[in-house]
Amino acid sequence: MVGLYWYGRVHTPAYENSLFGQRGDDARLLKAQLGSAVMGLALIQLLLALWMYGRLPALRTAPHRTGSTRRTASSV
Repeated sequence: MVGLYWYGRVHTPAYENSLFGQRGDDARLLKAQLGSAVMGLALIQLLLALWMYGRLPALRTAPHRTGSTRRTASSV
């Protein structure tokens, strides 16, 4: 709470900017970056699941902590 109060006191709001930036291209850039992040997390989730269930032939069975890592990644 104190940090939020301090930020509001120190920074002057810029009313010409929206949440996504000044131009329409800024919103597209944000959507592209968020989409890339979601795709990366989904790929990590898939690889961890394949490793956990022993479907990756090059690797041995995953250690027990892989399941909790996978659950943590899916909750983000």
